[in-house]
Amino acid sequence: MKFFLAFIIPFLLRPAPGLERLRDGYFNAAANKESLPVLLKSVEKSSSKDHIYYCYRSAYYSLEANFTSSITKKLKYFNLCKDDIAKSFSIKDSFDARFIRFCIQSESPSFLGYNQNVEDDKKYILQHLKSESPGTYKTNVKAYLNKCNVLTEKEKERVQGL
Repeated sequence: MKFFLAFIIPFLLRPAPGLERLRDGYFNAAANKESLPVLLKSVEKSSSKDHIYYCYRSAYYSLEANFTSSITKKLKYFNLCKDDIAKSFSIKDSFDARFIRFCIQSESPSFLGYNQNVEDDKKYILQHLKSESPGTYKTNVKAYLNKCNVLTEKEKERVQGL
């Protein structure tokens, strides 16, 4: 029985393959706008009843807003982004939702006034990052946090030990 539990528990704690695809898609699209359609396809494969759908659709819209040069489109995508992250939280609070909202709010221009959750999300992420499974996602989150202007040097050192 112990052998069975030792084998099955790590398997059950791994994120679903669709979640890994969304997570990878987000980081790829953030680094390369040509990867945005791949992220959108991954989002569209998710269930619209799941908070993760709205979380990563919000991430998609935020990247669209970031990459477009049209002020009108930037504002349109930004508003869609805000709406979807709010929908995600109305369904469930999660590490992914907190991280995506943190990325959006910490990168948003201050004149938009969309930064009210940055400190709470940062605190949550720093408290819960240790419990994330080792792998590409955790590595990418840590890399983002180390480049982020919102964390102090002491917090960045703490991230390295997680």
